[in-house]
Amino acid sequence: LEVELTNRLNILKFRKAERKVALLPYCLQDFTVDCKSEKSGFDYQCRHCSAGCFQNHTSNILRSNNIEPYIWMSGNMKKLAKETLSWKKSFAVLGIACLPKLINGMRDCRKYSIPVVGLPLNANRCIRWFGKFFPNSVDLEELRKLVEIR
Repeated sequence: LEVELTNRLNILKFRKAERKVALLPYCLQDFTVDCKSEKSGFDYQCRHCSAGCFQNHTSNILRSNNIEPYIWMSGNMKKLAKETLSWKKSFAVLGIACLPKLINGMRDCRKYSIPVVGLPLNANRCIRWFGKFFPNSVDLEELRKLVEIR
């Protein structure tokens, strides 16, 4: 409910922002291949090494809608926001994560007045809960609905 309400409050500001950044969890990658993502700018970005990878599919949708996709591994959100705002550009964030991480991240963005929208993963198959990695996915149609300007 909190994610949906936040999305409704921020969707117009998100869509109008001059710079939009998406933060994706590493667990969307295809664990059957050696991921070739690499550090580029703010954080790691998908290099499209697997046709079946949700990082790949998600990144393609985001790029086609002028949103910079990053696999959040080590990026500093405060630094990114300050840098973007120093360029005199409006800034917004899209988060994709398991519900606990997504809600926490959205609350952090609200604290700093950063327009944020989010999309939860289809399941929470986190290594923290299961002790090993399991593949994760996100609803790509819901992602399209969220980011496409109508």
